[in-house]
Amino acid sequence: MASVFLFRPAYTKDEFARAVSQDVFRGIMEISSSGICASFVDALADADPDELERLSTLIETKKKELKSVEEG
Repeated sequence: MASVFLFRPAYTKDEFARAVSQDVFRGIMEISSSGICASFVDALADADPDELERLSTLIETKKKELKSVEEG
């Protein structure tokens, strides 16, 4: 009798893409953080200027989170 195996992914496609991008970006940041950040912002502005506003919002949100952790 043949066995049937059912496989389910550990991550959704979006979760996997996010995890891989975080790993890649962290690795790049270990090499040169300031130059990479500037290049990232330039590339983002060229690809989709509206995303710069989203990035700014994400940065401000993260800064507030970090500040509340430090104070709390």
